[in-house]
Amino acid sequence: MVKKERKNNEIDEAKKKLDEIDEKLRILKRRSLKANNLWLKKATILSWSFFAPAYLEISRLGCMSLLKKKKFKDSDKFLLLPIVYNLRHALEIMMKSFIQKFDSNYSKTHNIGILYKELEKKIKNGNCRKILDEIYLLVVKYQQMPFFKEGFKEGLIAPFWVDDRNNTLLRYPGFVEVSIFIDFNNLFFNIDDFTFRDMLEDIKTDIETVIDIMHKWRSVISSNKKSVKK
Repeated sequence: MVKKERKNNEIDEAKKKLDEIDEKLRILKRRSLKANNLWLKKATILSWSFFAPAYLEISRLGCMSLLKKKKFKDSDKFLLLPIVYNLRHALEIMMKSFIQKFDSNYSKTHNIGILYKELEKKIKNGNCRKILDEIYLLVVKYQQMPFFKEGFKEGLIAPFWVDDRNNTLLRYPGFVEVSIFIDFNNLFFNIDDFTFRDMLEDIKTDIETVIDIMHKWRSVISSNKKSVKK
């Protein structure tokens, strides 16, 4: 009887030790997951901060290459499309990386206007808010794409047409959803070389502004971290 009791006690003791080991392993796993998640978050934010300059550099190189030319071929003007696309994409990534400094959640959208409003809500710091004004001007500009208006001058061939197969264009006032097809051959044909060069210079200046914004942002965030540590 005593032997049986002793054996049961030994079994209970062994189970208790196993439970303690399991609990320690669970704690270690939780800590490891937390550390991994923290590392992953930092690595992700860092990756976002590298992506924006990469797209900007493609735009900048495109502008610089074209601006070296004395005359433009028709095919040269089509390079404006990836130049502007990469600049707009850099703006999107830049704002998403800025938002992640405050919150890991951000709108899964490519609409730079929505991202700007989201960033504006997150920013309380005065120095960061000064940077917001510069971002706002770029967002408005690259949402409206004003440089393409040169291809829509009065008296020239209209380089686009509207597909209104669902009869929505004239049904309601305000914004409606229709498909617009752009004939880029005609659009760029309507833009002379002098105007095209001005457009490139303007875009190049905007690229430099975005680069400057990213430098200012890093400086403000860095100085805020130092002041918090003090």
